[in-house]
Amino acid sequence: AQFGTVSGIQDLQDSFQTLSGSLLSNQALQAAGLVGLSVFVPAQEAWLPPEGEVTGAVLNPDGAKDITVGIYDFAGRLVRTVQAEGDAARAGFHWDGLDANGERAAPGFYELRAMGNVAGEIVALEPMVRGQVESVSIDRYSGALSLTVTGLGVVDLSKVRQIG
Repeated sequence: AQFGTVSGIQDLQDSFQTLSGSLLSNQALQAAGLVGLSVFVPAQEAWLPPEGEVTGAVLNPDGAKDITVGIYDFAGRLVRTVQAEGDAARAGFHWDGLDANGERAAPGFYELRAMGNVAGEIVALEPMVRGQVESVSIDRYSGALSLTVTGLGVVDLSKVRQIG
């Protein structure tokens, strides 16, 4: 009876291993369909390409009003402030790459700081940046999926807040 139990447990382990592999393969296949699509990922910084722009959104769970996104260089100087607009849960923003004087900002990374007004109090909000999925990879040890996103680098799939 004990040999039968041990054998049954081994068969169950083999079955779960096979099921796990199938689920991982299915998940990878579905994630591969993301290549070429846009995703929104929480980010405190954004990449401004040459002659490019930055598009994103601000998570607004408390229904803040007058949401703005400050764009700062890495010396901490304010480059430009843009207004975010949208519904109560999410407000979109767009930075055309110009500074406050209308000059083209240098390509590179810029810090994003989103602020809004909740009942007369200024609060910090979470900015998200939009980028295009270039590739999908699977960690060979953990099986975790990650995306390579233009301007954001490698992003864990669980961090993606919106697709498309």
